[in-house]
Amino acid sequence: MLENTKLTGDELGLMSLFESVSGATAMDCIIDEEGDEEGVTFLVGEKEFPKIFRSARGLATSHKNPFQAVLEHLGRIMRRRVEIVKFSDDITRFLQDFFSLSRSESVSVVKRPDGSTYAVIYASPRRKGAIIGRRGYRAKQGRTLARRYFDLQTIYIK
Repeated sequence: MLENTKLTGDELGLMSLFESVSGATAMDCIIDEEGDEEGVTFLVGEKEFPKIFRSARGLATSHKNPFQAVLEHLGRIMRRRVEIVKFSDDITRFLQDFFSLSRSESVSVVKRPDGSTYAVIYASPRRKGAIIGRRGYRAKQGRTLARRYFDLQTIYIK
């Protein structure tokens, strides 16, 4: 996390609750209070990510997807929409994971002459809406995290 980023008491509390339920330590937490439904996004390191799947074993659920079971369990406890994002030190891989890009979709990171950088995501027209998210929610979260961890100016989705 960049030095100028500070977490609030609410964010720290949610991160603690996340860790106690999932067994994984969250690196960061973003609370989104805009729109109809409050949401929270947790950023989890690559080494911590498998712990989330292990915690799903303890949940009595009929889900075939253990990750979805953990998301729903956390959502019930926190009374918010919960998202979990896997962190990678490589900006391209991080954006591919965050936006769940398919093999036919790609990310290009461009450095401008003034030193600033931005990313362009080339998405298939059929999946563009899912990548951007309802009311731009996914794109906004992606831009926030990319700015915090990679000093990326913006993300363009084409």
